[in-house]
Amino acid sequence: MARVLTATGSWAFTIALALYAYYEDGIGGVAVALAVRALPAALAAPHARALAQRVPSNAYVAASAALRALALAAIAVGVGVDMPFWAILALVALFRIAGAAEADGRRYEEVGLLLGAAAAGICMTLATLHTVFTLSAVIFAAAAVAALAAPGTWLVFAQAGPAARPIQIARVLRGGSRATVEVLVVVAAVDLVGVTDQGVAWLYGGWAVGMLAGARVVASGRETSAAAGSLLAGAAIALLAIGPAPLGAFVLLVAVGVGFALAPWAGLGGGDTVEALARTLGAAAAAGLVAVVGDTTALVVAGSALTTLGLAATARRVSVSAPAG
Repeated sequence: MARVLTATGSWAFTIALALYAYYEDGIGGVAVALAVRALPAALAAPHARALAQRVPSNAYVAASAALRALALAAIAVGVGVDMPFWAILALVALFRIAGAAEADGRRYEEVGLLLGAAAAGICMTLATLHTVFTLSAVIFAAAAVAALAAPGTWLVFAQAGPAARPIQIARVLRGGSRATVEVLVVVAAVDLVGVTDQGVAWLYGGWAVGMLAGARVVASGRETSAAAGSLLAGAAIALLAIGPAPLGAFVLLVAVGVGFALAPWAGLGGGDTVEALARTLGAAAAAGLVAVVGDTTALVVAGSALTTLGLAATARRVSVSAPAG
């Protein structure tokens, strides 16, 4: 339960932060916010994991969730009093560092995205963007209580040690492509689809639905095509450039989620510094692309690039596994 709550609170906060950053500093603000979310936590992760292994897991989880709840409460207050953007980002970094030792599995991340998007959408429908930060703080406080009420080993810490080169390459592809899509979803939703704040949350929910559906197909053992997944995700991202109606955009985001679940880098474990750097570069690339060529062309280019990367990774996998001669 605590793991689901932390994933839900994290995604509700992530969606609200992306919108807040966009309104504060445009597409560049979204990219900077994503970098602040990724890099400090990645750098702090080894030290956080070392500390986590010295104390009972439930106590560490409860303390981590409580610290993140406090950071989110401070962010909610800061947004309410119009604190400078850089100060909000400093609190975001503290929020992420407090949870640096946590390594959520795929199912928790995807369920959290779905529930977090729904929570953010409902909250923004009934209230304002500002209240989503408060709601996220409440969710993390509940996670802290759940951790104390259910001691055990529900939190799995990432294991230290160097990863094999193919895995690192795959993490770079995953981190960079997902960060690019995160940034472009906000741009497409606000500028092309023309939805409101809560509409952006529902589109993220479509992405989560697609990832859960795709992951279920993979888990069932049915034969799947990584190339088809890359083509599906890339084509859906490119089609967002036409500025579809909200329902059409939701369907396209579902397709993006399914494609990501079937992609050749799906199913990997938690990220590390390499993936955090890739996320930062992916977000910066998306922001730069939008600034240079505009919203619609950026979506087409990103969709084409995702398709190309997916096909290349699939071809690489086939060539490595093919028998000699």
